[in-house]
Amino acid sequence: MFWTCVCPYEKLSRRSTTIVSQSSTYQPFTASRANDGILSTTSDSCSHTGFKAAIAWFQVDLGKQFHLSNVKIHYRKDGNRSSDDWKQYRSRQFYLDVSNISATHSLTTQRTRCYTDNTTYPDLPPNIIDIPCQQKARYVIVETTYDAAQDTPHAIYGAILEICEIEVFVCDSTHYGSTCSLECSANCLNHTCNNETGLCTYGCREGFYGEQCEIGCDNCPSGCDIMTGQCIGDCPASKFGKFCHKTCSQDCKNGCNKYTGSCYDGCVPGKFGDFCNETCDVQYAYCCDKRSLNMKLLQDSTSENKIILIGVIVILCISVAVNGCTITWILRHKACKPRTVPQQETKTDSQTNNLAAQQRIYETTDDNAEYQELGHVSRTSLYDQLQRPQN
Repeated sequence: MFWTCVCPYEKLSRRSTTIVSQSSTYQPFTASRANDGILSTTSDSCSHTGFKAAIAWFQVDLGKQFHLSNVKIHYRKDGNRSSDDWKQYRSRQFYLDVSNISATHSLTTQRTRCYTDNTTYPDLPPNIIDIPCQQKARYVIVETTYDAAQDTPHAIYGAILEICEIEVFVCDSTHYGSTCSLECSANCLNHTCNNETGLCTYGCREGFYGEQCEIGCDNCPSGCDIMTGQCIGDCPASKFGKFCHKTCSQDCKNGCNKYTGSCYDGCVPGKFGDFCNETCDVQYAYCCDKRSLNMKLLQDSTSENKIILIGVIVILCISVAVNGCTITWILRHKACKPRTVPQQETKTDSQTNNLAAQQRIYETTDDNAEYQELGHVSRTSLYDQLQRPQN
């Protein structure tokens, strides 16, 4: 039932923050004698509670909760030969509890029991006991209600504890597990992990991630986040994804987007789509974009085609400029002719009108002459008519 392990441990009880106390003291055997690093089990190296108590307890306050591994108790034993030497009589039927409430404020029902000794008279338990106690707690409490029969001849009564040294262990920072036999991952920063779960305490060293830093981020050129494993910085040209573990389409030109995998600079001839995973009909050098139903020119990545395209654009620009100048000259030439012709037509019309006017004058003169002749005739006839009655 009892065991000794050479696995690496840390002795919490020897930390400067640890406080030891006992229910009462038989002077000068104070509680501090049980936490001084001296492993002797003779009386002068041990703590000692007072007499005539119904319950005696010894407590180790670790200051905060820890994942405990084991507790080792060194009980008083004076000498090994003489029958008169004092043995570990008073250690019968003690029990070991752990709790997050101190012994002065807790009942045994509020604690976690790690061990109970069931030795009865006249047998004796071992005076050095190493007890496994894989619990999370702040207080370690040794307690007894046993009244040793060997005290009766000396008129000594009550429950008594005589602890010479108590050692409370947790795994050291580089080991974990119930027996501290498991070593923290070498990829843990400072080689340090939780002594119960093995999770890396301070994260991972560069190039690794995971709860125990067991996963390498080899695909990340600039390393990865030690908690999530996501790559920091860009992926290699042919990779994408949070972990740079996905491969870009081989039909992409100049790689793909780190996050989405969409092609940066379009597709190789014959392919289209964000991921260049759709095939074009290259017979007519045009490609139908199935998402927009528009026709688009199949892109050609060669420099020769680019030069040809630039040349065509330049020629078109020159042609447009020349045609524009020609059209402008023609329009201006036509606009100038109408200003001369009307002047000539006006002059001709004026001459025609003058001739017509003169002709009318001549005709009028002739008409007047006729009128004058008629007048002379008329006036003579009238005179003749007036002269007739006189005759």
